[in-house]
Amino acid sequence: MNSKFKVVTVGSGLGSLCTSAVLAKESGLKPTVFEKKSNIGGSFGTYDVDSFLVDTGAHLLTRGTTGELPQLLRRYVSQDIFATSFAVQEVYNFTLKGRTSRLPRNLPELLDFRVLPRRERLQTFRLLLKFLNMGREGTKEKSSLTTYELVESDIVGEDMYFWLNAMAWMCSGSDIHHAPASRIIDTLIRNRKLSLDYVLKHSLPTGRASEEDYYPIGGAIKVPNLLIDAAGLDVRTKKEVKKICVEDGVVKGVEVENEFYPAQIVIYGGLLRELPSLVGRKNFPKEDTSRFSGLKEYYGLSLWLGFDKEIESLNRESLVRIEESTDPPKWAIFTSDFDPELAPKGKLLVVSTILTDKPRTRQIDQIEKAVEEALPGYEKHVVMRHEQICLAEKCLQDKERNVWTLPEQKTRIDGLYVVGTDTAGWGNGGNLCADSAFKCLDFIRQDYPELFH
Repeated sequence: MNSKFKVVTVGSGLGSLCTSAVLAKESGLKPTVFEKKSNIGGSFGTYDVDSFLVDTGAHLLTRGTTGELPQLLRRYVSQDIFATSFAVQEVYNFTLKGRTSRLPRNLPELLDFRVLPRRERLQTFRLLLKFLNMGREGTKEKSSLTTYELVESDIVGEDMYFWLNAMAWMCSGSDIHHAPASRIIDTLIRNRKLSLDYVLKHSLPTGRASEEDYYPIGGAIKVPNLLIDAAGLDVRTKKEVKKICVEDGVVKGVEVENEFYPAQIVIYGGLLRELPSLVGRKNFPKEDTSRFSGLKEYYGLSLWLGFDKEIESLNRESLVRIEESTDPPKWAIFTSDFDPELAPKGKLLVVSTILTDKPRTRQIDQIEKAVEEALPGYEKHVVMRHEQICLAEKCLQDKERNVWTLPEQKTRIDGLYVVGTDTAGWGNGGNLCADSAFKCLDFIRQDYPELFH
């Protein structure tokens, strides 16, 4: 490794930290990470509210076996990291029209998913078989379709429609008529192509196609801290990158508070639509300026409630309330069931959240109504109440912007790479951040093979 070779990372969000950590582990380089805020982690943060520790949004690490983020943490932090630093989520419960049932872990369990009438369960079974046969790679030819356009002919009842709409919201931040087909197939199936392993995982009564989800002990901030500690990253907070310096199409470094930091590689983890201004429009490829400017983010609108010890908890079970419309579902979890230290002794902490591209006050009212239905009379037990709007993903995907069409991690400027949830990759949330890191590492390895000897 050339000791004079410098890497700078802009932002300390999860995509930035995942990329910096895997690059440090694979090459021995130590990226310098500049974060303009006083706190790190971006959407994976935790802070104190009246002695309760709340996260920046509701968080679970999904796909605990095959998910990109769990794989990254096992490979670069510790193989047994989930046994030592995470609590497993036991159950997802879905409720619709007064019927509640556990989210099926495989196709046989789907036949007992009583949120749906029997006929609609059987049809959903057939639909998931079609998804299983298609796989991730099969979505390429469907990349211009919304979820509804993909499944319209398969829907045989309104409850099936409402459930699919809820899944579209949970995986993409928009309703069934706007969520891209690739996202829902990736969420429900995840296999790249048809294989015996995936058929058995989905079709056997003992199969765990849905896999376990995990909550980080200590709150969401635990994940960024694990990456920083494992890779020995140099993270500098309250240091805003004002400019990414480019000459003749090649990165030269960054300016931070009027100080120049030379670098041969710059990894940018901020909003892509802000990148042209940071580079300078005369140095930024014109064909990408309009492409990046069209990207828009979406948010998690959350209501955090601290309860006294008399309220009943859900015992590591999530509750998802499906709406009888195209509105987003309401998702609730008791985070203190995963980690009692998040709440003062003898008290409980719950978060109820929805995803939205346009947060509105009335949506908090809808969340409170859902909480009341799940926990009648909850208000008399509330000792802390905290409303919150947090960035969920940097790109609201649709049939025009999705895994097949979003920008790759390698830009047209030599030495400049982009990562995070507004770049091309599989999964959503943390898994997409990790997948973008893996893809970015591949590009850097191709461009600078000498760094990896």
